[in-house]
Amino acid sequence: MDSQQQTDLKQQRFQMLEDIARDLTGDICFPSCLDVVLIVLDTVRKPGISIDELLVVVRIDPLLSAQILREANSPACNPGGKFILNLKQAISLLGLETAKHLIANLATKQLLFLKELVPFSALSRQFWEHSVSSAAAAFVIAKYLTRIPPEEAMLAAMLHDIGAFYMLFKTNQYPELRARPESLQYVIVQWHESIGDSLIYALGLPESIAEALRDHDQPRSPPVLKPGTLGDVVYVANLLGDTNYEWLHKELPPPSKLQAEFTHPVYLALHEEIQTKRQELMRPVSK
Repeated sequence: MDSQQQTDLKQQRFQMLEDIARDLTGDICFPSCLDVVLIVLDTVRKPGISIDELLVVVRIDPLLSAQILREANSPACNPGGKFILNLKQAISLLGLETAKHLIANLATKQLLFLKELVPFSALSRQFWEHSVSSAAAAFVIAKYLTRIPPEEAMLAAMLHDIGAFYMLFKTNQYPELRARPESLQYVIVQWHESIGDSLIYALGLPESIAEALRDHDQPRSPPVLKPGTLGDVVYVANLLGDTNYEWLHKELPPPSKLQAEFTHPVYLALHEEIQTKRQELMRPVSK
């Protein structure tokens, strides 16, 4: 790469970050995974769909989950002001027809933006599978090792890499980044956590979620063997949910040299149930 290309690449990295900062002040819409968008649209168009059937597809899309929660917690729907983090409760509060209409509109907008994601469809699928795996792990960890509501833990883990999805969506606008996957990976590694933090606030989610997702890829010492907070659960779930995109953690030691979370009997005992939960969450896209 010559000096001019290096300069162009550096400029586009900073331009991307500036553009993202500006975009977060307006309406936010981007797809996470091609397969998920299509499944969501197909589901909401089915006659006689139930709240449980709607929940199955909403909970596997980070942006749709966040938007449903924001609407359900608006003053008009939730005048009490106690933030609801349970998606089924949020859909019930909105009402099935209102929720269906909202989800259909959002998914249709996502569909229009899918062309921006096509060059990175394989990578977005990896991120999505990792998010689902982490969500499954968080649900089981919370269920057996904490008093945190499992649905809340699952939601937080599904949202933990939302910044990476958004960065992939934006990348197609920058030719130098698009042409150099290794540079794109570097930018995502360096910035997805902070951009995700900004997204969480821009989407109207509470500080408790932002705090739980903060620094989720940064190694902690001592090992988290007794998770006491939602952040602990998301951190361990992120490790246990890793699905073949090790480059995101390239600055960390390999798992065999990393924290005891990977091999501790407390977490090994949950492995089978985590896999069962993952298969349950993946089922709509696996059909």
